[in-house]
Amino acid sequence: MLIQPYLPVQRGDVRVSHLTVINAILFVTENGCKWRALPPRFGKWRTGLHPNASLGRRRRS
Repeated sequence: MLIQPYLPVQRGDVRVSHLTVINAILFVTENGCKWRALPPRFGKWRTGLHPNASLGRRRRS
């Protein structure tokens, strides 16, 4: 892959690779679909595929 050497080393609990996220972003922009409509080859959209998935989750007290 041309971009893979430029991606940072993944650390911690890796659910989805950086390359998969980039490919999913490209798929969404090229096809105009929503995250929920991604094909199964990208994994489940709720598993953290979306780059900002954890930003909306906050603890409620």
